[in-house]
Amino acid sequence: MVVKKDLLRYKLIIWITIVAAMAVAFVFCVKKQGFHYDENYSYYSTNVTYGLHPFDGEWKDVDEIKSEYMALRGDSLNLSGVKLSQTYDVHPPLYYYILRIVCFLTPDTFSKWQGLAINLVFYLICLILLWKIAEYFGGDDRYVTVFTLVLFALSPGYLSTVTFIRMYVMLTAECFGILLLHMYVFKNPAKIRLLYVFGALIALAGFLTHYYSFIFVFFLTAYTCIYFFFVKRMRKEAIIYGASVVAALGLAIAYYPAMLSHIFSGYRGNEATEAFMDISNTADRFNFFVQILNDYTFSGSFFVLAILALLIYLFYGYGFKKGKYKGITPDAGTVICVLVTLSYFLVVCKTGMMPSNPPEALRYECPVYGLIILITVTVIVKLSAKVGAHRMIAVVILAAACVTQTVGLMHDKVFFIYEDAKENRAWSEEHADDVIAYIYNPANEWMIWNDGPELMNYDKIYFLDMDHEGDVKDDILNNADRIYVYTCRSDNSDDIMEEMIKADDKLTGFELVGERLFVDIYELR
Repeated sequence: MVVKKDLLRYKLIIWITIVAAMAVAFVFCVKKQGFHYDENYSYYSTNVTYGLHPFDGEWKDVDEIKSEYMALRGDSLNLSGVKLSQTYDVHPPLYYYILRIVCFLTPDTFSKWQGLAINLVFYLICLILLWKIAEYFGGDDRYVTVFTLVLFALSPGYLSTVTFIRMYVMLTAECFGILLLHMYVFKNPAKIRLLYVFGALIALAGFLTHYYSFIFVFFLTAYTCIYFFFVKRMRKEAIIYGASVVAALGLAIAYYPAMLSHIFSGYRGNEATEAFMDISNTADRFNFFVQILNDYTFSGSFFVLAILALLIYLFYGYGFKKGKYKGITPDAGTVICVLVTLSYFLVVCKTGMMPSNPPEALRYECPVYGLIILITVTVIVKLSAKVGAHRMIAVVILAAACVTQTVGLMHDKVFFIYEDAKENRAWSEEHADDVIAYIYNPANEWMIWNDGPELMNYDKIYFLDMDHEGDVKDDILNNADRIYVYTCRSDNSDDIMEEMIKADDKLTGFELVGERLFVDIYELR
């Protein structure tokens, strides 16, 4: 009876932690007011009809712009169009299928909640899967599971992934799912056939979600095959399992051949290959991604936790040599999980982008953030227990880490919120009836996507090529009392605005009234 009560209390704590984690994530989703340009591209590439390609001297009705970001009532689901659209980019299509379905079910709507809802669902799945993976690691020690979930739930870096409307939370759920399935098979080797089908299916889903899943699945498959082939002597089963993953990869390529060009000749693929082959950048890249891990996944406590774990280990190791304590022997599943985590982290250190804004690199290591937290917690809890401290050393250390995580959340370490976008949107709504022009760069039309949510508030917009020369002749522009101009930053923009003023007797000059990521806004009056 006491055991049952303890189990019930433990499960209650876990579910309270998961519900609280979802609540915290929801709060930051509510705070989110704007979009990263990649997030705008998520909507644009999912719902695009004709493409947002303006022409010099053209008025565009705002409904035409809206149709590029939302599913319109009466539209077909058109997943084939979504797939085609992704071939022009550098990602596989599965995430975009899901986003398209959500947009299709909410027609004539462009909302952050369409993308955030997907992230929140997969985040819940991640929490549940991490719970089960942590139980595998911790065994009877429930502190491992509880502290892992709490630290993961309070991680600013991973909450930034939840508020980022892309496929990375989905990718994490797939990596956690295939890892948990492997752990179950490690405990039950006779059920290795589960990997032939379900392991291959999850791998296939990952391949069609993001190309970084290749790295995770490769190492997980390689280490698993080595284990079953050489350690368990299940050679036939190991070969069949490896073949099933290769078959999943073949199916992914057959369904989406564009992935070959994306990986081997696309600009991101070329960047990753060049970075991987360049030995000279290794130290800088490693430092960059480890610093991100420390600053955002652990809110600055990772190095402290690592040093404390080392001190506990040294204390424990000394006692072990004296024969005072029984040794720790991790099983195959734990060892392989650690190896996969480290292998993935190191390879992505070599291949991930290193943008000038570090938070933009958070996404690349996201499948292993929870696993690194788990490994760190496990080391501290297990070693603390071995030095006979009744786990109080671990409790104090990890409770302090939870406080550090909370402080990180309170000090704006969750990104992709863009609270200033609310003010920008209010400005555009205030000027919805004014005359609006947009001077664009024809070589970088994608920059217009970033302003799409704001541009939707106007009735129509006059587009001008930044290379436009000569008069600007248009009845509406030439008779306006004032004009608001979104202009890309180019030497010719001032000349174009001067031509607009020259053609309208009511205008005398222009003044900067706003700045956005890629454009400035001027008032001509």
